[in-house]
Amino acid sequence: MSAAIEWVVAAGLAIGAVAILALGGFATPRQAARTALHGGAALMAALYYVVMARGAAVYVGPHPVDTHHVVWLLTTPVLAASLLATAVPAGQALLPTALTVVFLDVAMVATRAVAVGQTGAAAWIWFVVSLLTMGLMFALLRGPVREAAVASGPARLDVYERHARILMVLWTMWPAIALLGPSLLDLIGPAAQQGLYGLVDLASLAAFSLVMVLEDERLVALEASAETAQGAPALRKVPLSARALARERLLDLVDRGTEATRGAVRQGEARTRRAVAGARPVLRRALDRLDRRRPEPEPAPPPPRRKRPPRRSIADQLAATPFGRLTKDDAVPIAFVAGALLVIANAARLKKKDP
Repeated sequence: MSAAIEWVVAAGLAIGAVAILALGGFATPRQAARTALHGGAALMAALYYVVMARGAAVYVGPHPVDTHHVVWLLTTPVLAASLLATAVPAGQALLPTALTVVFLDVAMVATRAVAVGQTGAAAWIWFVVSLLTMGLMFALLRGPVREAAVASGPARLDVYERHARILMVLWTMWPAIALLGPSLLDLIGPAAQQGLYGLVDLASLAAFSLVMVLEDERLVALEASAETAQGAPALRKVPLSARALARERLLDLVDRGTEATRGAVRQGEARTRRAVAGARPVLRRALDRLDRRRPEPEPAPPPPRRKRPPRRSIADQLAATPFGRLTKDDAVPIAFVAGALLVIANAARLKKKDP
């Protein structure tokens, strides 16, 4: 399964390399160099995927290295350098920043390769270092490099920002896939990881490179018009060939497709808002009907009252004793006991008076 995925990705990268070399511009040395670099990077990645599909591996000493990281180590600096060339026109230097960006790109890929080859805490430490390196590189692309694009004019800034956003999104997918893979979180298997890597490689090294070389034609025309506006002669006027016309038509189709997609999204959002606004009264009426149909709960019965004990009369209270209530039958014994007590008491008094 993994070998089949790698063969498919290799074929897609090879087709992308042929399309880049066929549709890319060669009007100026700078444009020809960029076209050749992008086509060569896609072709190199295709060859490495053929190596992976045939079961070969790359070793650094006794340790095997994931071939994907070798591909990225050789091709991502080309994409970074091309993006830097998009930010500034020919003749303007951005060498210190460019070297720093390329160095950070190589360090990002190398530390991620070490993280994938480790296990346990070491893998997580190297992975975090790779993320920090990627963050520093993105900060340079969004900071000094973007400022250089701003100074070059709004048209070049628009092209640079679009390319930079796409590139950052694509490069963020590689560590995300590595995070989900067997070396770290182990949420996806090796075959799924290989397939996701292949999709991102096709998107970045074939599709995105093709877009960059196609839009380079606009940058060449922009530089020529800027030179003419400043009073200097244009570098060179190149008549439109069949290949240049094909590039222009393809760019127009891409622009139209982008605008059509944006218009469809806006229309969809507007229709969704209207549908939600129209559905609210209907939902409210339905809820009201449900509330009306729902039977009202029966009132709870009042709590039972506590019964008070009946009041007793004074006679009943006097007749009550700890041994029970006195009755008429008890009158004679009580009278006899009372009389005996009186006799005993009087006899005691008589004994005291005798002396």
